[in-house]
Amino acid sequence: MTDPALQALLDKQHIAELLTRYLRSVDRGDVATLRACYLPGATEDHGGLFAGPAQDYVDSIAAALTHPRARTSHNMTNLLIDLDGDVATAESYCVTFARITPGSRRTGSTTTASPGPG
Repeated sequence: MTDPALQALLDKQHIAELLTRYLRSVDRGDVATLRACYLPGATEDHGGLFAGPAQDYVDSIAAALTHPRARTSHNMTNLLIDLDGDVATAESYCVTFARITPGSRRTGSTTTASPGPG
């Protein structure tokens, strides 16, 4: 039997690697790896830009990710993972750089958000 503290560290590392794999797949335009980051039946709530089945989300951004001129760089920071039995909750910041079309706020079908007046 695995020590519970060691198992918690292993679980957290697995989650951190999954989140990193997700961001790397987006940056590399690797749609197959992006799809594999989700469990069957998973949902995606992408901060007001998309809410629904995860595979539909991947479908909605696949063309933008694989466009030959698409360039993004996602940088995850401040990762905090809480474990409570079989449930894990992860929170992180993500600083993203994306090349967008001049005069537009869109790259393919993915909206690039900017800060509001402040």
